[in-house]
Amino acid sequence: MQLEDKGFTLIEVLVAFTILGVAFSVLFYLQSQAVKILERDKALWKNFLYASNNIKEGKLTNLSVEKIRLPESGIILYKIQYRDLIFYEISK
Repeated sequence: MQLEDKGFTLIEVLVAFTILGVAFSVLFYLQSQAVKILERDKALWKNFLYASNNIKEGKLTNLSVEKIRLPESGIILYKIQYRDLIFYEISK
């Protein structure tokens, strides 16, 4: 009587589960990094909207404004900083 191969060996199954485990751990790590980046960006966007709206209304007093002249093009660049946000205004 001859035995037929009907399935996978234990080693093949263990190797497959190891590969799946590594793949899922990489995916979970990438997902957690994406969530951290999303939270950071949400906070930056909230600060940006707050500063942008208050700059337009003239309510912010703790701004630092720096005038930068680009000599080769004649463009004047205004660098406006509020907390960790930096806005640039360009005029010719």
